[in-house]
Amino acid sequence: MDGARAGLAVALAVAAGAALLFSGVPVFLVGGAEYVRYRMSMEWAAAPYFATHDHVWLGGHFYLLGSLHALVGRPETVVRIASGIGAVRTVARSYRIALLLWRDVAAAVIAGVFASAHWVMLWLWFNPWSEAIALPSLLGAAYGFLRAQEDDGDDRAVLLAAVAAGIGTTPRYECWYV
Repeated sequence: MDGARAGLAVALAVAAGAALLFSGVPVFLVGGAEYVRYRMSMEWAAAPYFATHDHVWLGGHFYLLGSLHALVGRPETVVRIASGIGAVRTVARSYRIALLLWRDVAAAVIAGVFASAHWVMLWLWFNPWSEAIALPSLLGAAYGFLRAQEDDGDDRAVLLAAVAAGIGTTPRYECWYV
């Protein structure tokens, strides 16, 4: 395993350790918004629709949580799977951006560890927030743009940035600015 892959493995291990450390914290669905978001995901799973029709939230995270709900059924497991995917993607993107900018595995590991230990990431492990999709998507767009800048407009990097930005717009209005 080369240094870059080993560093990414360390950053992801810290993310998994932080999630396990806080897995006993009983904060799942404590707020009204979180409960409503999960209920709407369950409704989407029962009768899928493309665009939101009568509520304020965009539907991107409903698609993910609703699909997982149809497969798994247990709310705690569904949210941990979806949020875990988002957390791993966020740590990996933070790591890759730092590696691209500084070309230093140690700096990339530090970036990945900071991303995994941030309080928002720890909170995301337990709640059906749309940030679990939006945050790694924004970082994916940033990584794609940076890589395209470095590679003189590499078409694949530009495509990565565009797709990631597009996915980021499905759950959060803030992502529309990207």
